[in-house]
Amino acid sequence: MTFLAITGLINFLTSVLFGAFVFIKNPRGQQNRHFFYFSLSVGLYGLGYFSWQMSHEQAAALFWFKALFIGIILINVTLLHYVLCLVSSFKKKKTEIIVYYSINAIFIVLNLVSLLYTGLEPRHGLGLWPNPTMLFNAYLVFWAWEALYIFILLLRSIRKATGIKREQTKYTIVSGLIGFLGGASNWPMWFGIHFPPYANILIATYVCLMGYAIARYQLLDIKVVLSRSEEHTSELQSRQS
Repeated sequence: MTFLAITGLINFLTSVLFGAFVFIKNPRGQQNRHFFYFSLSVGLYGLGYFSWQMSHEQAAALFWFKALFIGIILINVTLLHYVLCLVSSFKKKKTEIIVYYSINAIFIVLNLVSLLYTGLEPRHGLGLWPNPTMLFNAYLVFWAWEALYIFILLLRSIRKATGIKREQTKYTIVSGLIGFLGGASNWPMWFGIHFPPYANILIATYVCLMGYAIARYQLLDIKVVLSRSEEHTSELQSRQS
């Protein structure tokens, strides 16, 4: 088993476990649910990445590569959906997120019919890598825009955010930078550049930090609400007596 395969396996396990943990904490919470969908996207990418790296036959490698690429496509749009919920802009941008989902759905179809790349080939002893087409270049630009837009939303929000919301936003920005760095480390290999994407393992850190922020600060928020409720109850009792 290669190190790259291990990074995929670690990304799969951490994303699924943290996603499930956050969801179980508060299944009705909008942030929790959309983080769970995001973590499942990362999980699909991780599982596909691991299986692709473990495949030595073209057919099997291509199958799992298509699976991991669906994960790549879904990661950005599900993260965007989560961020819109985090910064309380989902209702205002509901039509916008539908457009993003539609565009990403088109790229998923292009991936499934192999129009984003033309087959896989051995490259630098690091497995079978794709030969990108012009349509992939268009996707890469779109991928970069989605990532940039997510950070624009977060940076705008953090200026006004206070308390727990500010802390969650800070964690999302830091973890996002780590995660996108890890994911982007794979792109040079697409173009034949010998740059081993060992930073791919950073995606696990990405998910863990985001999950930690949600679980910790949501728990703190619940404690604050309970504390205020108890204070209010005590105040009412003192007035009655």
